[in-house]
Amino acid sequence: MKQWTAGRTAVTVIALGVLTVGMSACGSTMAGGSSSSASAPSSASVPSPTSTVPTEAVIGLTVDEATAWAANHNYTVRVVEIDGQPQPATMDYRTDRINLVVKNGVVTSAKMG
Repeated sequence: MKQWTAGRTAVTVIALGVLTVGMSACGSTMAGGSSSSASAPSSASVPSPTSTVPTEAVIGLTVDEATAWAANHNYTVRVVEIDGQPQPATMDYRTDRINLVVKNGVVTSAKMG
């Protein structure tokens, strides 16, 4: 039984690592769509939204800033629309995930799920 538990833990850790790397790659690809964009903002430059409601706090932020805010508040993010173009997304509902709609690199709408 201990081997199975240890194996399960290792698989979970690996899966989380893959998801983290995948989100990082997607976030930087989606946010940095134009070649004229500056380098990704550091966590020190991320605005501090006054709202604690996740779907309100991320409005007006870049994808990288919204991702940083979400991570600091134990949420994940997923971009479901970029400049009017729907992005592939699963239909599962997660209470810890914020779905972002992005226009011109800025979050314009957000819903939980």
